[in-house]
Parts: sequence; structure tokens; C-alpha cells
Amino acid sequence: MISGNVASYARCLNSTKRLKQIEEANQLMATVAEVSADIQNEKEAQKVKVTERKKVLKEKKASVIAKEAAERAMELPKLWPIMEDFEEGRKEIHLLNTTLFPKLYLAKILKCYCDAKPTGIAKKSKEEIYAEVMACFEVSKAAVIPL
Repeated sequence: MISGNVASYARCLNSTKRLKQIEEANQLMATVAEVSADIQNEKEAQKVKVTERKKVLKEKKASVIAKEAAERAMELPKLWPIMEDFEEGRKEIHLLNTTLFPKLYLAKILKCYCDAKPTGIAKKSKEEIYAEVMACFEVSKAAVIPL
């Protein structure tokens, strides 16, 4: 740029030394501009990546919710008659803590019938899950019985 336009820089350039300095300064500015552009491009790429990740997470959450709804729709008709007996008092509630109702069944009661979202259910003991089921029954009884 400067070597071809020396006539226009004649007032500033009285020697080849100054011409070299201006060339080096312009090269430095070009390098800084290039690095700045690379940084800006990297920031934009990160924004796109974050946006895509959020989209994937939303889709995954929606699929999990749909899967839970499908499981609930499938299991609820099976659980309803059994749990109705417990709620209406035809069966004693403590029977849920017997071998008739394994841990997996209690977990299904929590998820599908009580519509609870228990966390860490695989690591919990049967007694812990039973306690959560009992808490759900207590809440449902309190909601049904007027004060």
C-alpha cells in the first residue's frame, strides 16, 4: 500500500527508514485486526454451539416428558383399581410394605399414580420408597377430607 503510494506520503516520508517504520506499523495493525477477527469468529462459533446445545437439551427434555406421559398412560389403568382399594379403606395401607408389592411396583405407584418425580429411586431402599408413597397418601387424604 505505502510502496505504491509514496508520492502521497512524501510529506511524512523523508527517508527509507520512516517508510519501513510505517510499513511495519501497518503490518502490525493488519495482524491485530486479523487476530481480533479470529477472536470475534470464535465468540460467534461459541454462541452457535451454546444455542445448539440448548436446543438439544430442550428436545431431550421434551422426549423425557413424553416418555413419562406414555408410561403413565400405560401403567395408570393397571394401578387405578388396586390403589382405589387402599384409598377407600377396603385394604390396609401397610400392605404396600409387604412382599406383595416389590420396590419396582412402589416406584411405579409413585411415578404414575401419585404423579411424583422421585430422584435417585434406583438407589433408595424399599422402606424409603414406601415412606414417600405414604407421604403422597397423607397429602391426598388431607386434600380429600375437608376441615
